[in-house]
Amino acid sequence: MKKLRSILSVVFLFLSMLVMSSTVFADEQTSNMDKSVIFLFDSSGSMKTNDTNRLAIDSIAQLTYALPSDYRVGVVSYSEDVVISQQPVANSQRTQIMELANRIQYEGYSNAGKGLLRAVELLEGEASKEKTIVLLSDGEILMKNDSSTSESVAMYQEA
Repeated sequence: MKKLRSILSVVFLFLSMLVMSSTVFADEQTSNMDKSVIFLFDSSGSMKTNDTNRLAIDSIAQLTYALPSDYRVGVVSYSEDVVISQQPVANSQRTQIMELANRIQYEGYSNAGKGLLRAVELLEGEASKEKTIVLLSDGEILMKNDSSTSESVAMYQEA
């Protein structure tokens, strides 16, 4: 539990710095396409014991609604496969992200490679100047066997 809280604290601190680090001059134009964030969420079975109170899912809600309106927000959730994949949406559609996040169930193995590749693919389709992936995980990449685990690790490193 302490490990998850410290991970969530680091993620929140990172996003706070990300949001506060932008300098905009009066003559610059900004649009809803300036920044895109994907929350990449580990929904594998190991999270069931590492996040019994579903605090990681609550953190998605807090972070989603704390971001300024010029951020487009998306979500990817993975276990053995990608189970949720939502292209970033504008501020007015952020409730979609929360509806998806609330459907997350902790089960199966952890294919972080496939999840990260999907998040990268979604961001490649964005016209945003700044693109960020925020990973919420217990840090495990574990599949049914060693060869599948090695394949996932290779995909993760490739992404």
